[in-house]
Amino acid sequence: MGLYARASDLDGHDMVSLSLQDNACVSYAVTKGRSASFTINTVLRKVAAVSLARNLRLIAPWVSTHDQPADEASRDEEDDDAVLYDATASWA
Repeated sequence: MGLYARASDLDGHDMVSLSLQDNACVSYAVTKGRSASFTINTVLRKVAAVSLARNLRLIAPWVSTHDQPADEASRDEEDDDAVLYDATASWA
């Protein structure tokens, strides 16, 4: 669920949101809070406004594109029995 969807939910406040990024520029910009790119800064300002208004914290660590669980199904075209990644498994 995206940050804006979480924020628009009635219970969407005082939360931490984890978003794995395979784009290093975006990951580092979220961590730093700014970017040299005007386009990324525009998005970061919106994220900051929503985060401040709803007391949300966005964590966006960089992961290798091959370790990105969201892309698993799209990369494994030959294997019809692709295993979906269980994000809760590492939290136990």
